[in-house]
Amino acid sequence: MEFAPNRQVSSVASLTAWTLGLGTCPIGLGRPLFNRVEVKEELGVSPDWPCALPIVVGWPDGETRPTTSRRLAQIVTWR
Repeated sequence: MEFAPNRQVSSVASLTAWTLGLGTCPIGLGRPLFNRVEVKEELGVSPDWPCALPIVVGWPDGETRPTTSRRLAQIVTWR
């Protein structure tokens, strides 16, 4: 299995936010925007720091449904 630091950091950030009652949503298509010089200047981010994975964090609007587990057969199929 290949080490994917962006995926692990994203998981840790999402789980940490969840423990605080926050919701998260990774925005993979936002990388090009957040790597623009003018955006980094506005946000106060060093131009030397690349954006790996933007993650929106916030309070859920209203009640959230509990997640449910799916059986492996519902996720993986082999034909």
